[in-house]
Amino acid sequence: MQGYSLVTDCDYYDTSKLSASEIEAARVVKYAVATEKNTVVYIKVARQGEDGNPQSLTAGQLAGLRSYLEEIKDAGVSIQVRNEPADSMQISLVIYYDPTLLTISSNGTGVLPDGSEPVRETVKSVITGLPFNGVFRKSDLMAALQDLPCVKVADITSVKVKAKNAVTGPVEVVGYSVPESGYYEITSLDVDYKPYNTVG
Repeated sequence: MQGYSLVTDCDYYDTSKLSASEIEAARVVKYAVATEKNTVVYIKVARQGEDGNPQSLTAGQLAGLRSYLEEIKDAGVSIQVRNEPADSMQISLVIYYDPTLLTISSNGTGVLPDGSEPVRETVKSVITGLPFNGVFRKSDLMAALQDLPCVKVADITSVKVKAKNAVTGPVEVVGYSVPESGYYEITSLDVDYKPYNTVG
C-alpha cells in the first residue's frame, strides 16, 4: 500500500482507520501473478491505467513494491519482479462478410448500420478480456469472430507478438501464447474484408 507502513514486525497493514476508497487507492498493484522456476520466484505485476487496462508501475511504485517484498519474504527466497510494458501484438485477418449486414467504408473499415465496427471491437474485446498473464489462443479469437452474424468465414492469417525487452523481432504465434509482461497491447490490426459469395 503506497504511502503506508506495515505494522511493526508484521506482514500486514493497519487499515482500521482507512475508508474502502483510501485502501483501494493505496493498493497500486492491481494485477499480479507469481511463478517459481529453478528456486526463483518470478512476480509479474501491473497497475491499472486510466483506460482500465494494465500498465507498468512507475519507478516510485516499483521501488515501494520491492521494499515491501524484501520486508515480507522469507529469508533465502530469491524474488525477481517483472514490471514491463505490454507485449505488442500484430494481427492480420481475412474476413468474408455478409454484404447484407456489413458495409465496407471508404477507408476499408467494416461497419454496421449503427456505426459500430464489430470485427475490430471483437478482436479488442478478446485481447483486453484476457486475465492477467492469461493464455491467448488463436482458436478463441477465431470462435469469437465466427460468432458475429455479419461474418461468414474468418481466417487468421497472422498473429505476431513481441515482448518490450525482446532482442529479436516479433514472433509468430502458433496455437497459443503467454505474454512476458502479463498482458498484450494491439499495435497493429489489419483486416482484409471480402464479400462472401458462394455463386461460382
